[in-house]
Amino acid sequence: MLKNITKKRLLTTGGIILLAIAVVTSFAFWLYSNPIGNAKIKVLTKLNLPVAKVGSGFVNGRELFSRYEIANQLYGNDKSFLASQAQSDILGRLIEIKKLENIASSRNISVTDGEVNAEYDRIAIQEGGQDKLEKMLNEQYHFSPEQFKQKALRPDILKANLAISYYNDKGLNPNLYKTLETVNSRLSQNASFPDLAKMYSEDPATRQFGGDSGEIPNSDLAPELQAALKDVQPDQTITVTTRFGIYIIKVINRKDANVAGGSIHFLSIFLNYGKVNSQATESAFTKWYNGQANDIKVRKYINL
Repeated sequence: MLKNITKKRLLTTGGIILLAIAVVTSFAFWLYSNPIGNAKIKVLTKLNLPVAKVGSGFVNGRELFSRYEIANQLYGNDKSFLASQAQSDILGRLIEIKKLENIASSRNISVTDGEVNAEYDRIAIQEGGQDKLEKMLNEQYHFSPEQFKQKALRPDILKANLAISYYNDKGLNPNLYKTLETVNSRLSQNASFPDLAKMYSEDPATRQFGGDSGEIPNSDLAPELQAALKDVQPDQTITVTTRFGIYIIKVINRKDANVAGGSIHFLSIFLNYGKVNSQATESAFTKWYNGQANDIKVRKYINL
C-alpha cells in the first residue's frame, strides 16, 4: 500500500515537473520567436530578460528597450525612423559595449567614479557650466546627468583606459618601444628635437613642421595629456602614454591657466606603431582591439 502511494506521488510530481518544463519552453519559444511585438517587449523589459549573450556577459531587455524608448521620443516623428532598425542599431551598440567590458576585464582595466565625475566636470566647463550641460542633455538626449555619465562617459573612459594600458605594454608594442628607446637615446646626446620629429614622428600633420602643433588651449588636450603637462616648464621634455599612442613632448612656452583656461606650445614626436610611413589605415590599438573583439562569441536571442 505504501509503495503504491509513493509511486503515485512520484508520478504526480514528475507530471507537474514535465508540465512546468513544457510551460516554460512554450513561453520561451513564444517570447523569443519573431516578430518581437509590444507584448514581448513589455515582458523582456519588466523581467529584464537577456536578449543577447556576449562572451561571459549578457545584454538585457530593460537596457535595450529603455534606450529605444528614448530614441523613439527623439526621432519617432521622423518618417525615416524605423523601429526595428533603431532597435537593431541599439542592440549592436550594447553588444559592442559588452565586448569592451570583456576585453577590459581580461586586462584588469576599470573606471572609477572619480574619473567619470572628472570627465563630466570637464565637459561641463566646455559647455559653459553644469546648468547648460544638464539642459542640453535633457533637451537633446532626454538624459539625466547620471544617465549620461553611466551610458556615455563610462564606456568611453573605459576604452581610453584600455588603450593607455595597451600602449604601456612593451610586449604588445615591440617596434614602438624600440623606436622610443632610439629617439630618447638620441635626445640624450643633444640631437635636434625638430630633426628627430621629422625623422620619427608618426603624426603627418606635425612631422613636416618638426613636431610643432602651435599654441593649443589646455582644454583641447586629452585629459591624460593635461595631467602630464600640468607642471612641466619650458625647455623640459617628457614622455607621455595616451589613448592615441606615446608622445615625447618638449614644452616651448605656456600661458597662465587663469587666463581662459591657459594654453601651451610644445613640440612632439608621436609614436603609434614605431614605424614611420607604415601606411597603416588604423591605429595600433584599434587593430589590436578589433582582433580581440572579433574573437568574442556573440549569440542574439532575438531578431529585430
